[in-house]
Amino acid sequence: MKLLISANGRLKEEVQQLNVEKAQMITEIGRLQVEVQQLQQDKAQMKMSIAQMQQSLAPIFHHFQAQQQGTDGGAGGTLGN
Repeated sequence: MKLLISANGRLKEEVQQLNVEKAQMITEIGRLQVEVQQLQQDKAQMKMSIAQMQQSLAPIFHHFQAQQQGTDGGAGGTLGN
């Protein structure tokens, strides 16, 4: 009988320890969910910043592209003759 009481006590302690670990895991999951949410917001902001940079650089890119095509076209004509 004493053996059963002792085993029961150990099981109760294990259950308590598992409940503590479960609570810690739930807390950690919540923390990770908040972190994921923050990272998703950061990602969205970065995408927006990249889009804004692309938009602001587009005229410059097109200008250089037009210059390059003009230069290449002229050089091609000279080499072709």
